[in-house]
Amino acid sequence: MQAVFLPSILFMCLCSLGKCQMQRDACVPLTIENGFIVQREDSVMFLCNHGFKLHTGCSKGSWSLTPKCIAGVGLNECTAPPTIENGMIVSKVQNKYPDGSKVKYSCDELYKLDGKDTITCSLGNWNDPPLCIKSSCGKPDGEHMELNPDLAEYDDGSSVKYICKSPYTAKPDQELSCMNGQWNGKVECMVSQGSCVPPPEESFIQAIDTQEQVYPSGTRVTFQCPAFYSFQENQEKKTIQNVCHNGQWVFPMRCYKPCVVTQKDMDDRNIQFRYPIQNLKYLRHNDHISFVCKMWIMQKSDSFDMRPVCVDGTIILPECH
Repeated sequence: MQAVFLPSILFMCLCSLGKCQMQRDACVPLTIENGFIVQREDSVMFLCNHGFKLHTGCSKGSWSLTPKCIAGVGLNECTAPPTIENGMIVSKVQNKYPDGSKVKYSCDELYKLDGKDTITCSLGNWNDPPLCIKSSCGKPDGEHMELNPDLAEYDDGSSVKYICKSPYTAKPDQELSCMNGQWNGKVECMVSQGSCVPPPEESFIQAIDTQEQVYPSGTRVTFQCPAFYSFQENQEKKTIQNVCHNGQWVFPMRCYKPCVVTQKDMDDRNIQFRYPIQNLKYLRHNDHISFVCKMWIMQKSDSFDMRPVCVDGTIILPECH
């Protein structure tokens, strides 16, 4: 018979002077119907099954009543569920709610639920209700734009205008509205159909001998990477000539970042260059470099290779101790 832990009573035979001894007035463990007993060294706990509650007591070493689990009427019922600010209960209202009952909430206009919309009555208690918070929108999704006003959050019902940065232009209707926590459209900044724009600044790719903001389809442009950066995977290739075709550059381009190894990096790990290197500032992408432990120091067993490789600006140095 599966038992459910419901309100119970704990019967304890008290000890005096820190010692427990068998006495005439010791409580004698009993059996109980519709429940079960948990016995410990100096106590007995009676628990009733789901739908029953306990009636009994122990006084001066004798049971005042035979422990019984009787059917509970209204056991574990919940009273009225909690109300929420800026919201309401949409379920049918009752005076009492049986165990397991559920109640659903909704929010007033311009507010949205934070949390689950439903709570449950369990063992006479409701779990925490949701909150109704002011509906708002974050910044609109999009690139190459300037917002007016430029805010971190926009209240529900508010609007924002956007201007596209040169050389991008906007489609008609350059205003968006926040409705029920969602924008009613998206920012669309674009260039004339079929044209290309320079690679973004964060790519580090630089156009040579041109500063155009828009390149018509069919235009050929030569690009390079900054000093110590590697163009594509090929370290020997310093430039690449690319072609704009229907709004896209034909060849993929990427500048791989160099790695930096400082004297402090080596001192912190008790390592040094295997071979003397003067004025080393950067390692190019895919370059290896060899290290050894400083004198009388051993490499850590879980340390990395003593000849690590630079990978797009990241190098994992070995350690010695």
